Order: sequence, then C-alpha cells, then structure tokens
Amino acid sequence: MGRQAVQNSIRDVLDVIFRYKLRILALAAAVIAVVTLYNLLVPETYESQAKLLVRRGREDVSVDPSVEGTSVALAQNLESEVNSELAILKSQQLAEHVVNKIGASAFLACSHECPGLGWLKSLRRSSPQEGSFEKAVKTFTGNLAVEVERKSQIITVSFDAGDAALAQSALADLIQSYLELHIEVHAAKADPGFFEEQVAALKQGLTSAEQRLDAFRRQYAISSLELQTEALLAQIRGIEDRIDDASGKVSASQAQISILEKAVEGRPQTKELSRTTGATNWAADDYKKRLAEFRLKEADLAARYEESYRPLVELRQQIKQLEDSLSKEGNTHTEITTGIDDNRKQLELELERQRAEFHAQEARLKALRESLATYQERYTTLSAQKVELDRLQRDVALAEEAYRKSLENLDESKISVALDKQEVSNVSVVQPAVKPFEPIRPKKSRNIALGIMLGILCGVALAFISDYFDDSIKTDSDVSKRLGLPVLASIPEDEFTSCT
Repeated sequence: MGRQAVQNSIRDVLDVIFRYKLRILALAAAVIAVVTLYNLLVPETYESQAKLLVRRGREDVSVDPSVEGTSVALAQNLESEVNSELAILKSQQLAEHVVNKIGASAFLACSHECPGLGWLKSLRRSSPQEGSFEKAVKTFTGNLAVEVERKSQIITVSFDAGDAALAQSALADLIQSYLELHIEVHAAKADPGFFEEQVAALKQGLTSAEQRLDAFRRQYAISSLELQTEALLAQIRGIEDRIDDASGKVSASQAQISILEKAVEGRPQTKELSRTTGATNWAADDYKKRLAEFRLKEADLAARYEESYRPLVELRQQIKQLEDSLSKEGNTHTEITTGIDDNRKQLELELERQRAEFHAQEARLKALRESLATYQERYTTLSAQKVELDRLQRDVALAEEAYRKSLENLDESKISVALDKQEVSNVSVVQPAVKPFEPIRPKKSRNIALGIMLGILCGVALAFISDYFDDSIKTDSDVSKRLGLPVLASIPEDEFTSCT
C-alpha cells in the first residue's frame, strides 16, 4: 500500500512536470538569458591584494617624555596593536594621500565605468554638494577592504577597481603611505637631550640622598641598626627577667620576715637551763649566824645603855629585819639555772639575715628598674632613628630606581631615534600589491550555473503553482474525487480524437 502510494506520488509529480514542460523550459530560458545578459553588461572588477605581518617590536614599548621623573613603559597587547594598525589603514588621511597621489579623476572615471558594490555605497553616501575630491575619497574607501586573518597577525588589504593596473597602483601607494605613517606615528617624540638632562638631575638627586644617609649614619654611629636593635632588645629582655627574679625574691623575703617576726615574738629571751631541789639554804644559815651575833651585841648594849640609845634601837631594827627574812627562808631551796634561748637567737639571726636580703633585693630591684628605664629610653631613641633611617634609605632607593629608569629611557630614546632614521618598524610586507589577472566580478561560469539551476527551480515551481490553480479534470483520481464513481478504463485524448 505504502509503496503504491509513493509510486503514485512520483507519477503525479512527473505528470505535472510533463504537462507544463513548455512553461518550465520557457521560464528557465528566460532566467538563463537574464543571467547571460548580466554577465555581458556588468563591467569587470579587478581586486588587488596585499598582506602585512604585525609582530612584536619596539612599538610595543612607549616612552612618555611628558611625565616628570621616571618615564613609564607601556606594554601593549598584540591584538590591540593589530586593531590599531587596522584603524591606521582605514584612516581618511591615508585615503586622501592616495587620491592626491594618483588623482581624483582616475577614481571618478573608474566609478562611472565600474559600478561595483563598494562604489554604489560611495555614491549613496555622497551628496550633490560634494566635490570631485571628496567623491573620489569616498569611492576609494568604499572599495577598500581591510581584515585580519583568523588566528594570526596577518592583515589582508584588498582594493577593487575596474582597471587591474589602477587596483594594483592604488593599493601599492596605500601600503607605502601606511608604512611611512606607521613609522611617523610610533617615532620617538622626545629628543635624547631631554633624557640626558633628566639623567643628570636624577643623578644629582641620588648623590644628595646618599650623602644625607651617610651623614645620618655617622652622626649616630649606626653600623647595623638591625643588629643594634636586636642586641638592645636582648638586653632589655635580660633585665626584665632579672627584675622578675628580684621581685620574686623581695616578695619571698617579705613573707619570710613576717613569719620570723611572729616566731620571735612568741618566744622568751632566756630559758631554764637546770633545776636542783633539796639543796642547803646557805642564806638561811647566814641569817641565823648574823642574827646570833646581833643578839649578843644587843644584850651587851642593853646592859650598858638605856632603851632609847640610838645604836641599840637601830640594832634591834636590824634584828627584826633578819628575823623577817629568816622566816621567809626555808631550811632547803631549789636552785634554777637560766641562760639565753638558742632557738630564739637563731630565729633572730635568721630574721636579721632575711631583712638584710630584703634590703639587698630591694636595692637590686631599684637599680634594675633604673637600668631598664635607661635601656627603654635608648630603644625609643633607636626606634626613632630607625624610622628616619628607613625614610632616608627609601629616598635613596627611590632616587636610584628613578635614575636607573631614566638611564633605560635614555638608551631607548637613542635606539628609537636610530631606528627611526633607518625606518625600522614591526610591520613587514608579506605580500606586496599584486596585479590581478582575472576579474573577481562578475563570475560568469558560476552565474550561468546558478542561472540554470534557478531557472529550472523557478519553472518547476511555476508548474506546480499552475497545477494548483487548474480546476480541469486531468487524471483518474480527479474523476473519482469529483464524480464519486470508480474509473473502469481511460482513453488518451489522442486516441479518442483519432477514433472520432
């Protein structure tokens, strides 16, 4: 079923083409005739082409003499540099230079004879008030094409003209003018004398900065400030450690003195060395002996003198005192031997030693703190000197860097001037402007082939359109579709006519 439908469809297509074959042939012939006429009437256009190579060179570094101090080197991206060269090639200045050199009449004559696409654009852009020179410049720029080949630094420049010699000469003049303008644009704008003066001034500034640095070092006897600072910091750390040690010892001595003072206060100065009980009381015996003597003497005086006799009264008072003392004494007594307490003595000695240690450590601590203050003051002075020394060294480094860059700029300026004189650039002509042997427009063979294909396609399209709008019955399927009856047989029109 499907195969039969495909065969019927192909048969229908072929039937339509066969039915309208005259129309198809007529339209195809008309299209081919128009294309042939176009090939005959359109003037030929020739294209000259040249190629330039842009590589890295001295143009990649630009010295700016207008900047005071050190000049700045600017490295360009190669892609941006190629785009810059494209802009120079498309500049109106180059177009005007070429038109002036060749003559506006050559381009205007060519524009009237060869209305190419670029020339048509130039005509549309030109106004009635424009002079012949402006029209020639617009014609030139309209027929000029500049582009970069993909993934390369090759710039392709092409120019179209109705005359092969004109296309070649115009493009050759453009390339030559471009190379001259390129050198002029990238030429050094500053004379080496400017950089020589700058080098002399910067050298003087560097010498002055070095002299200030040397004078500062001599004034404060600075050999190596870093080593001096490290040594001073080491001394300060050592003193701080000794201060901590002395402070600890002072605190320990204070605590020890407090403990010893409490211990000494709780102990007596003397202590009992020995005790003897039941010993003979020699004092009582002495009292008894003296009392016996006084009584004998009393009896003698009482016998010879009155009671009021003064020596007798005094003697009796002495006897009474002896009796009172004797009454207080026993026949025996306890003998106690006392002496200095050695433990208290040791505590007192230790207390004195701790007090001496305390005062010594206090004096040491005071001396260390004074020494620390002196070293810290020296460190503060050294820090201030270091700030000033760093500033002077920075001034020397900046002056030296500026002097070095100025020397580099001077060398670059001299080299640039020498290269400008030799007309050396980073653009090379890979392919000079060539004289074309064949026109690029019109392409006759291609146009005829396309005309034949277009004519056949248009004819077939016309056949199907005609068939679509034709309501007459032409096939068995049309009969079945219109009348709704099956077709038993069909007779061609030629046979039917011959029978009748």
